[in-house]
Amino acid sequence: MYIVNAIPISKSVPKNTLSYFSEKKINIGSVIKIPLRNKIVLGIVLSSDNLRDIKSSVKKADFQMKKIESAISFELFTQEFIRATKKTSDYYASPQGAVLYSLIPSVVLQNPKEFSLQKTDKKMANQKPSEILAIQDKISERISRYKNIIREEFAKGFSVFICVPTMNDMEYISENVEKGLEEYVYTINNYLNKKKIISTWNDICNKKHPVVIIGTGKFLSIPRKDIKTIIIEKENSSFYKIDGRPFVDTRKFAEFLSKEMEARVIFGDDVLRIETLWRNKEGEIFEAGHIKTRYDEKTEVLIEDLSQKKEGDEFRIFGNNLSHLIKNLEKNREKLFLFTIRKGLSPVIVCTDCGALVKCENCKHPVILYEQQNKRQFICNFCGKKREVDKKCKVCDSWRLNSLGIGIDMIEKKIKEEYKNIPLFKIDGLSVKTHKEALRVIESFNKSDFGIFLSTEMGLNYLRDMVENSAIVSIDSLFSIPNFYMSEKIFSLINQIRLLTKNKFIIQTRNPNNELFPLSAEGNIADFYRYEIENRKKFEYPPFSKFIKISVPEKKESVKETTEIIKKEFEGYNISPYLSNYSRVKNSEIINFLISIKNDKWPDNNLVRKLGVLPPNFSVEVDPENIM
Repeated sequence: MYIVNAIPISKSVPKNTLSYFSEKKINIGSVIKIPLRNKIVLGIVLSSDNLRDIKSSVKKADFQMKKIESAISFELFTQEFIRATKKTSDYYASPQGAVLYSLIPSVVLQNPKEFSLQKTDKKMANQKPSEILAIQDKISERISRYKNIIREEFAKGFSVFICVPTMNDMEYISENVEKGLEEYVYTINNYLNKKKIISTWNDICNKKHPVVIIGTGKFLSIPRKDIKTIIIEKENSSFYKIDGRPFVDTRKFAEFLSKEMEARVIFGDDVLRIETLWRNKEGEIFEAGHIKTRYDEKTEVLIEDLSQKKEGDEFRIFGNNLSHLIKNLEKNREKLFLFTIRKGLSPVIVCTDCGALVKCENCKHPVILYEQQNKRQFICNFCGKKREVDKKCKVCDSWRLNSLGIGIDMIEKKIKEEYKNIPLFKIDGLSVKTHKEALRVIESFNKSDFGIFLSTEMGLNYLRDMVENSAIVSIDSLFSIPNFYMSEKIFSLINQIRLLTKNKFIIQTRNPNNELFPLSAEGNIADFYRYEIENRKKFEYPPFSKFIKISVPEKKESVKETTEIIKKEFEGYNISPYLSNYSRVKNSEIINFLISIKNDKWPDNNLVRKLGVLPPNFSVEVDPENIM
């Protein structure tokens, strides 16, 4: 008789480990049918121990164990994968079941019988211990290095997994890697239909020759035992962080998985994260290729000051340099990429008399002014609530509501009014709904003789071919966001656009003295790193400490009481309570608690335990990207 510990695979049941009797030993990682309450659900096996060895602990258990009646089990996941999810659950102070949910494609859990586990008796011993490497260079150079790595690994009989943040990245990497290796390169992602995912997964597992898998983070769960290199391409991308509980970062999980598999993980990007560069300086991460410190491109970069010089100056969307550039596009038969950070007509609506922001009535986020079918409305990008445009301020009853900032729709309107002969191509979250639509837009732009490609950050990810000219119309609003990662995001964005530009790159700003602009314009990664790391060290921000954010919605009258309870529960830790600016529920507040702990002290077992017993309405996020 055996005691099997398993995690239920169902959204409607608790995610903690449950124990059962079984007549036979079941391999770790197997998917089994288990009784739960009055129904049968699927579960993932975490351990299977002989009853003789743990009889005393079973007798002391304060719960009654049920028996697994069905002997059917589907061996789906490797023990290395399961162990890595356990380390991940400890790191993110989250139940292992929740971590497994976030790292396994739903189609696999819904159809476990259809998926294979790689069958091999071959011992996959690596010649080198697990290590973390990095490459910071242009995409063309990174791909060239990746090809060399694939050839080297194939020669040793090992497979390679290239993890990408988006579908578009997957397609681009695949096009450039598979030449000459088509038979051994596989792409897989959640956008494929069920039949295609099953067939691709099984082909990968059953292929005797080493393979290259290019996929999104969830497919690191593929049980291919000969993977000895995991490449995290575009490692600076925010798409690697799961936006919701348990807030797992795929990049961190890849590190845990590579260690369990005795493999290496390689981080690659134009500009790596500050933490990655710091770990490289500290000798924790080594070079897999060139870690470039400066991009000496021939692109001419102009930083144009659009701040109003005197009272009465007209508010301008395009400065003199950009206006001149647009006017000459048709004559010079050139293309222009226009980037803005905000959607809608105006990202901020403010009362001129009292200074109050117009906010969403539901969640208190600032609303954005949109115009659709000649009708203007306020839309909240956070919760999606729409309402008619207010005529008066809800705070002081003033009629003087003013729109501030430059949204993508305002730029589009300006171009159509003043430059009617120039073809305009646009990508943002409202105008383009699917990956295929975005590809059609960018393909049309690429085929045009001249024209303007206008986009938010969404469209930037689709721009692969270099353009003659680029311009950032508006980026200043990012500096007002209370996020210590923001300087890094802005620097990375500017460099990404700069590397895609042949001739002229214009940065429009109303804050031209910001130190970030000249560093970005020069592609000076080394000096930016020194500037940023000094600031973080001064304020004890990551990587010099670890942040854990606890959030809980609470009725306004109970905020003080809840704050005192949590402060007492986490007494002895450096914890700071503060209210969030936003709430999804009326008459309530979101209370945040920020715990700061030394990097080498995490995971702290006592703190993990305390976080683990918080009620379900408490949200715990380790390494939060936004502390508000």
